Amino acid sequence: MTDDALFLPIGIDACQLAPESAGAGPLLCLVEVRASSAESRVVDLYLLRPDGRALVTCQGLRLRPASRERLQAAMVPLGLSNLLALEWVEEPLTAATGATACDWILIEGERRTGRLVADALQDSGAAVACVAATDRLASVNDFGAALAEATRARTPGHTLRVVVMFDPADASPLQLESACRRLITIAQSLAGARLAGSVRLIVATGPAESATTDALDQGTKVSTALGLVRVLRMEYPQWSCAFVHLGSSVGASHMAVALAAASEGAEVATAYRGDRRHVLRLLPLKRATPRAPLRIPQGKTVLITGGNRGLGLHAAAWLVEQGAKHLALMSRGGERPEHRLQLASWRARGVSVTTLAVDVCDAQAVAGAIRTIDASGAPLGGIIHSAGVVHDGLLAKMSLEDFHRVADPKIRGAWNLCQATREHELDFIVFYSSISSLLGPPGQAGYAAANGYLDGLAHELALAGIPAMSINWGPWSEIGMAGRLDPVDRDRMRAAGLKFISPQEGDRLLAIC
Repeated sequence: MTDDALFLPIGIDACQLAPESAGAGPLLCLVEVRASSAESRVVDLYLLRPDGRALVTCQGLRLRPASRERLQAAMVPLGLSNLLALEWVEEPLTAATGATACDWILIEGERRTGRLVADALQDSGAAVACVAATDRLASVNDFGAALAEATRARTPGHTLRVVVMFDPADASPLQLESACRRLITIAQSLAGARLAGSVRLIVATGPAESATTDALDQGTKVSTALGLVRVLRMEYPQWSCAFVHLGSSVGASHMAVALAAASEGAEVATAYRGDRRHVLRLLPLKRATPRAPLRIPQGKTVLITGGNRGLGLHAAAWLVEQGAKHLALMSRGGERPEHRLQLASWRARGVSVTTLAVDVCDAQAVAGAIRTIDASGAPLGGIIHSAGVVHDGLLAKMSLEDFHRVADPKIRGAWNLCQATREHELDFIVFYSSISSLLGPPGQAGYAAANGYLDGLAHELALAGIPAMSINWGPWSEIGMAGRLDPVDRDRMRAAGLKFISPQEGDRLLAIC
């Protein structure tokens, strides 16, 4: 370790505090290095009294190197250096240790690609029980019975590795939501089965139908599945849930290696193309050319869903300050009495403000609203999709209604907006996503999956040349969903390391995104 090296803690196995106080006098710090590489350190740390007795014992403290430049950049005022993006980063392909004796269960997806994966595992010598994707496997009891049948031949003492193929027939909301519901049902069945011994859960996508669709992207299928996987890791840490994308160019032998490595490794997400392995990393945003500020040309309308409260109404206020002259605020309830004075003040400044009582989940109503905007003389020029609902609940108790209540405004809403504007040349589409899709907080499976969908849809639209982006907002301090939290929940989030975004900071970030 050089004098310039900085290492930040990222995890710990155990920490013990002595019951008595430290008392007076200096304390000594002893560090024993258990493992060391260029990418990480694992140490045991002891805080000792002068007589050698331990006051604090930290075992398995995991550290990763950090550059001084990155840390200094994080301390400067808000700017481009504060923006991060997920990227696939290639890492060496390493085989699993094979030290763990295991049996496999593979649950097929809608496209039946799981059969290819099962064959690859069997060719590697693994014992695999397949559960076919049939219409009868629609409830927790159905999956529970199928799991019981599949585990009947399980070898005592072997780790059980359960592979769930997240492979919807297409990327439509109907199919993606169906795949999410199915994964939730499988998780509930697995939890209810109370299987003896160690269990590992792997969620896999692919292989793609052809090499042309095998790009290492972050589209809706991958991002939606990842949102759920991250919550599964938090709510069921004993499963060490991991996500794997298997490309069509991945050979059978590498499929088996990929799944085994996922079940033994610490990575949340890996992707394979041919014999190359990639992992997801959150890295500084890269832009080849600076992007113009988010502004609307005169004579066009900006549509804001969820626009009559919270972040949507705040976005409208920001746009007014940027010179927007035509706004359409869409929400299920329409104009709210408490905001009439604010809307009147904008109109007094010459801003045309239209309020639309439309449910963004209603495709026909959304299409009709956009036709109305286009016929107003100020056609649609941009969209901010900020509609959303939070309804927290652990996966073990989540009903399908709970999932749809949270997922539909974001998933179906975004889909409806895109379908209704296929013939438009928009200046921008901005999806208000959430950091939940990256962190997977417990109790927010539907919310994390839905925001993951927004992230993936923005990625797909951008690849198609449409100016779309998704912003994974953290909690705001005064407005939005987090603004309505009680002080206890706010303190809990701060203790978890989340910084609240002030409205002024949010405005500056929106301006540079």
